Amino acid sequence: MEEKKKIAIKLKNQLGTVSDCLMNFDGVSLYPSAMSDKDSEYPRAETARVFDISEEKDFLAQFNSQTFRPKTAVLKIMYENPNTVFLQHLPSKDKEKFYNPETKANETKTLNRFRNGKVIDTLCSVDIQEIVRMGGKILKIYSGIVYEKNYDFSPFQNYITNLFEMRKVFKKENNEAGSELVKTLLNSLYGKTVQRDITFTTHLWNLQTLKTEYDDTIKSYEKICDDLYYVEKNKDTQEYVDEEEESPITSLCPAQLGIFILAHSRRIMNNFITSIEGSKTPEIYYGDTDSLYIHKKHWDTLNKNGHVGNNKSRKK
Repeated sequence: MEEKKKIAIKLKNQLGTVSDCLMNFDGVSLYPSAMSDKDSEYPRAETARVFDISEEKDFLAQFNSQTFRPKTAVLKIMYENPNTVFLQHLPSKDKEKFYNPETKANETKTLNRFRNGKVIDTLCSVDIQEIVRMGGKILKIYSGIVYEKNYDFSPFQNYITNLFEMRKVFKKENNEAGSELVKTLLNSLYGKTVQRDITFTTHLWNLQTLKTEYDDTIKSYEKICDDLYYVEKNKDTQEYVDEEEESPITSLCPAQLGIFILAHSRRIMNNFITSIEGSKTPEIYYGDTDSLYIHKKHWDTLNKNGHVGNNKSRKK
């Protein structure tokens, strides 16, 4: 025991505490950055056409040489993360069958997990090319949509730029209320691009209620604890829609905008990850949408590569 204590003290003296060697590399307005970045392309919905299988060979060559962009598409593909990839670009969505003893039925659940091997998914062209950038390979294209034209520049650019400059002024003046208000406006713009009508209700039921109420309107359910279930139940449109006051369809924002914003956000994060070879080696200890927990030794590398600062597409 004494020997272990001596070793622990020696290691602590060499490495320091967690705060001595770990830093949170936090993104500056990640979504707004993606929405206004000069390298972010956004497709025009009205120019969409169906992917032609005769294009597969050329598209595969362009994706795997990272030259497809700035063309845009949303495609169902098969790709592979080889064993040399430590941190994959995206988690895979794997279906797993299991027997539920409570309902006495075979069921299927979706597991979101980072893994190597072959994966089939529907992704936009930005994410597809980023898979290759992080060490993967695109193997096959099944189907999808190809856009003939993009916007000449980001449709969000002027709005984001004006608000970002306004926030910098508020920060300089120590106007916390103004700064937070602008931050909310910046972040809410992305959320509106992916907002969809809620077509289901949520419930907390015990097992007996679930069995009694179970029918084809049950969208999904998940056990929370003991005899309590979280249930999503599809709405009856006749019951919930008032024709005089509500339209069944209220979200009219083109869906592809939100898809590409999120993909470009991941692309910007990959700028930082690839700078420290985080896709090949265990350099990322933890991460979320806009931040990375990494060793402080990487600060100089990130700073040298122009990734540190208080401007858009940077970290702090």
